[in-house]
Amino acid sequence: MGLKLNVTGLTLLLLVLLVSHANAQVFDVTANGAKPNADSTQALLATWKLACASATQSKVVVPKGVFKISQATLAGPCKAPIEFNLQGTLQAPQVGASGFKSGDTWISFDHVNFLTVSGTGVFDGQG
Repeated sequence: MGLKLNVTGLTLLLLVLLVSHANAQVFDVTANGAKPNADSTQALLATWKLACASATQSKVVVPKGVFKISQATLAGPCKAPIEFNLQGTLQAPQVGASGFKSGDTWISFDHVNFLTVSGTGVFDGQG
């Protein structure tokens, strides 16, 4: 009896997680001005800020294409779980870490709980 109850509870939990994942609000970087083969740093940061402020689960989508990112800190805490879905390529400048404004980090996720990074895209650090 106890095992049957645990299996039922686990099944319900998985169902709730699947439904909530399917209802994530989508934030596409191109809706905020990101363009392939152009500096899309500000568009990425603006998209992240909107998604992170969402009270419901959200997904930041980088579609196919090469998006140039100079340096970005994607910071939390976010109000709800967030997914970073990379389908395209985020490409670093060729200057290397010495050309960054602060520190030696190109892209960082800071203080973000319940973060999922998904997709078939590439973080191209040009290294």
